Amino acid sequence: MDSTSSCVARVIIHSLGLQTLVLALGLLLTLCVPAQLHGVEFGTPKSYVVGTSPSGMVSGDFNGDGKLDLAVGNAGSGNVSVLLGNGDGTFQAAINSPAGTQPSNLAVGDFNSDGTLDLIVVKQGDTANQVAGSVQLLLGKGDGSFQAAVAIQADRFPYRIAVGDVNGDHKLDLIVGDQSSESLTVCLGRGDGTFSSPQTIGLGGGGGTVTSLLVSDFNGDGKPDVLAAIPTGPVLLLGKGDGTFQSPTPIATDGLLSGQLLAGDFDGDGNLDFAFQGTTPRSSGCNEICITLPVLHLYRGNGDGTFKAALSRIQFAFGWAAADFNQDGKLDLLLGSSNSETLLLGQQNGSFQSLPSALTVTSGGMVAADFNSDGLPDVAVTDATNNVVAIALNVSPTSGADVAVVAPSVSPEPVGAGANLTYKATVVNEGPKDATGVTFTDTLAKGMTFVSATSAQGTCSEVGETVTCDVGDLASAFASSITIVATPSASGTITNSMAVSANEADLATTNNSAMQMSTVVPVYTLTTSIIGDQSGQIGGSPSGIDGLGINCPGACTARYLAGTVVDLAYYQSGNTLFSSWGGACTGPSGCEITMDSDKSVTASFATGVTLTVNLAGDGRGEVSSGGIVCTTGNCVLGPVLPGSAFTLLASPFVGSSFVGWSGACSDTDPNPCAITLNASSSITATFNLPPDFSVSPTQESLSLTAGAQITDVLSFGAQGGFSGTISLSCSVNGPTPMATCAIAPSSVTAGGNATLTITAPASVASASPLSERNLMALALVIPGFLVMGVGNIGLSKRRRYRLPFAGLIGLTIAMIACGGGQSSPSGSKDYVYTVSVIATSGATHHTTAITVTVR
Repeated sequence: MDSTSSCVARVIIHSLGLQTLVLALGLLLTLCVPAQLHGVEFGTPKSYVVGTSPSGMVSGDFNGDGKLDLAVGNAGSGNVSVLLGNGDGTFQAAINSPAGTQPSNLAVGDFNSDGTLDLIVVKQGDTANQVAGSVQLLLGKGDGSFQAAVAIQADRFPYRIAVGDVNGDHKLDLIVGDQSSESLTVCLGRGDGTFSSPQTIGLGGGGGTVTSLLVSDFNGDGKPDVLAAIPTGPVLLLGKGDGTFQSPTPIATDGLLSGQLLAGDFDGDGNLDFAFQGTTPRSSGCNEICITLPVLHLYRGNGDGTFKAALSRIQFAFGWAAADFNQDGKLDLLLGSSNSETLLLGQQNGSFQSLPSALTVTSGGMVAADFNSDGLPDVAVTDATNNVVAIALNVSPTSGADVAVVAPSVSPEPVGAGANLTYKATVVNEGPKDATGVTFTDTLAKGMTFVSATSAQGTCSEVGETVTCDVGDLASAFASSITIVATPSASGTITNSMAVSANEADLATTNNSAMQMSTVVPVYTLTTSIIGDQSGQIGGSPSGIDGLGINCPGACTARYLAGTVVDLAYYQSGNTLFSSWGGACTGPSGCEITMDSDKSVTASFATGVTLTVNLAGDGRGEVSSGGIVCTTGNCVLGPVLPGSAFTLLASPFVGSSFVGWSGACSDTDPNPCAITLNASSSITATFNLPPDFSVSPTQESLSLTAGAQITDVLSFGAQGGFSGTISLSCSVNGPTPMATCAIAPSSVTAGGNATLTITAPASVASASPLSERNLMALALVIPGFLVMGVGNIGLSKRRRYRLPFAGLIGLTIAMIACGGGQSSPSGSKDYVYTVSVIATSGATHHTTAITVTVR
């Protein structure tokens, strides 16, 4: 087998790992053409109108003229657009064929064995509303158009699709990834455009989406395997060669989730590798607004179905493609973003050199293939915003190394006169030939003062205003970073020039130089200081050009570019209070300064003073001032600045009266009290109750026997300054015979005592008094009997009552004796009296009752 045949055979084997035959053809055109020396340059993209909302895109020769064409699925217009290639990198107007509703993902191949490429079109379902999707076959007519779509029995919610001969019968089969059940559906092709009944393979059981699919031989046994991305990361299913697979094996991805897959031999060891773009998992307890980072991982295949990690970097891509863009024999990655592309040039051992690409198109679906037959991989990108496909041709030079100055930068911008200005750049050899004698030259603007220069490779020196870095040799796709620091001395606009050269011919010279423009402005100094209490503090933002901001005391000086607006703020602590700004800033609160000259600002602080409010007296009330209400003692107002004024209002509660102020305010009238506080002070508001007295017996309940005496001591208290004489008397209320009372002395003053003497009646011991109830019963019964007796006399001739009158009287008395009186359990009688003590002083009158029981 010659070298060309061998290359074709290798591509056919590896095509099993790509989603469509077109990628196999793309690799054939980009990897199997005899190696030439090229750089990495793209021409201006040219756009071709397709349908609405283009998404999925594949490449192939759809009209059989030997020139690559493009087929695009248009989700918005429900059709497929075919751009027939002219072989020179240009394309004819789109040929549109119906493809059902919302065609998204596409796969290409000859499914009916007629030598014409056909399309498989996937329409995604709506799992939320249980609207099924579909997989449809569009048989090619050989002119870029297709027959009517024919449904293929597959998964209910298809999402991703891949094509390959998984059972070894030389007929293309379909592998469909599910949108919701985390499973695969295998449809074996019969070679006539029909397929066998689908077989389902579970991948994890989590119910998630299969976000990406690859079919290829990852373990080198000649049998196609399947690599699928599910929510927990990639899983590998090793093929048995008969359309069935071994159980899924998860591949560790450092916790990355879901994502997209891309296969290729990125490290050049002959084993198939894969790139995986996933996202970092959300942290525990994280809600929907938490940020997940896109991460690009490269896994180098060991040739036995196992992998080792080789690359991990934060990188996001809307679309991506793999090809040897600089033809140095190493596979590169082109990553699309919202406005430009990033080129990762393959180095060795699975590492890459990141470069900003000259290609700037809005990325969606991306295909890399040789559209103009010059042996260089070109790029096609879908643009859903403008409903076009953009074609960017690879116009790299044909010989020599391509050294370039990339990512040039200067900071800060603007820069202050006398401050350091930092220039950075990366010198890279975009290849394909290794570069020798690489020299970087930087020409500083006149008047600049050189500070330092460093290169990651080689050494740098400075003569006058020219900095030279001898980088040395740079292999293809290798780079060296360079940093130069210099100081401008005067205001104005300055220009810095960078250039790189090598011993080899460099036909792509447009990327050999770079230029930076900088604006130099004056620098002014802001000085702050604190007056008075040094416990105060001044803070300011932003930081100055030296990275230092105002944080005084301590950092009280900072330098700023002209025109910078600095916000100063004061900070109080404890009893230290802000008083006022001075110097370039006035006003009682914040301070904003525009730096158009050197400026000085002072902040005055003072030790705060307090006013302690106390409440005195036996009354109750409140003291209020400016919304602050004090109802108890030791109420502290402040701290406030010395000289602050307070107006205090004293308000007595009901039943109390305000007596007057004492302390810092000594007036009793008027109320309120106005005070200017120059030092910490205290003030007292006195509230009293009205003048009155109280009477308090030692005992409120007394007991004694008949004929005995008992005494009780009466105490007399005063409130509200009462000082009058209290006249005393007493009275007794109760049954007869009546007890008697006496008080001595008959008058007292507040704070004095008097003795109450109570004498029980002597006859109580032998008496059998009738209670009121007995008397009432007797009053009712006796008259009744009297009436009955009279009736007996008057009715003697008729019916006569013969009950003796004396007997009735005895019965009544017995009833009274049995049911009347107050008797103790032993049968003795208790007499209860109420003794009232009357105390009078002028119009004030108090009565106290004492209960006396005579046994």
